[in-house]
Amino acid sequence: MKKAGLLILFPLLLCLTACNASDPGTGASEEEKEAKVMHVDELITLFEDYRDAHPEQKGKIGFDAMEEAGYKMGDVIELTGYMRQEKHTSGTFNLYGTIGTDDLGYRYYSFSCHAGKPLHLLIPVGTEVTVRGTLVMDGGLPWLGDCVFLTPTLDEPAYKSSVSDVWEKNGEECVVTGEVTSYEENIISDEEREKLEEKGTSLADTIMQTTHKGVLSDGEREITFFLQKNYIEKLEPGDKITVKGVVSKEDGLVYVNAGDVVYEYE
Repeated sequence: MKKAGLLILFPLLLCLTACNASDPGTGASEEEKEAKVMHVDELITLFEDYRDAHPEQKGKIGFDAMEEAGYKMGDVIELTGYMRQEKHTSGTFNLYGTIGTDDLGYRYYSFSCHAGKPLHLLIPVGTEVTVRGTLVMDGGLPWLGDCVFLTPTLDEPAYKSSVSDVWEKNGEECVVTGEVTSYEENIISDEEREKLEEKGTSLADTIMQTTHKGVLSDGEREITFFLQKNYIEKLEPGDKITVKGVVSKEDGLVYVNAGDVVYEYE
């Protein structure tokens, strides 16, 4: 199944398309480079201090702050932060700190990372994680590419269904793993859309905003999942997958809006 996606970095400032990061100026592999170890909170403080010292500057604060502090394209960084609830996209996840709020004027509270596989879907909200990746400073948009998880270890995860485990967790973001029993395009007629707009519920909005829907089962219970099919090839019954989203209950339906990303088990 093909997976790619849109990156979102520092929600107010930075939005970019993921690409492969490399350092053309050295023959050393990423594994051979000495990593700079840091926590997201250190980045937040770095950006805040730079902003306070340059109140006149608008725009590329994240880029300029890191450049002034001596960071450069191709640096290998081991970054620690926390997984938080957010809309999930292929290969992309944000690591959050413990400081940084909206009243700062700029929302410097996360750092965007990109990995080859969407393993971030397997990690529950609130988990502290450490990734190793290559700093990308191209175009004034700092982010980490080629990320691998150091903690927790997620190499070749084993399939284990969680449908029944999360079925009762109404309103909580959950890792939902199960077997696909159905998957189809979410086709809505004009008449149906009009009725959904009149209804105005969360489920109605989810149906209108997504393009595909399916059902995950563990043989005992079922959870419907909705996807925005930007980069997801057709799933088939019998596929074992993980999606991530807020488990919701409405009109007798238990469902998750899973964004545009799926983790598929071999």
